[in-house]
Amino acid sequence: MKVAIPRMGESVAPCLEYSATIAIFTIEDGRIVDQIDYPIRSRESMDRIRLLRGAFDRAVQAQRQGDWARYGEELKTLEAILTEWEQSGSAANE
Repeated sequence: MKVAIPRMGESVAPCLEYSATIAIFTIEDGRIVDQIDYPIRSRESMDRIRLLRGAFDRAVQAQRQGDWARYGEELKTLEAILTEWEQSGSAANE
């Protein structure tokens, strides 16, 4: 059996569109026997900007509603997207 998990750094990505890599695990007899990581990096800077805008808009909405837990999660998402972008070199190359 193969299982695909979207990842952002060493964590599971909140959804596929935020993932920097997809980890494909091969499982046999209930054990992981192989793992392949596929990098996912958009060549379009607008894709990253759309992700940032979405997380920002959700953070503002949570703030207005006083949902501080969700607000904090959206700030973490913003930070993760920016960190991945910096580490991939995308921000400097576009």
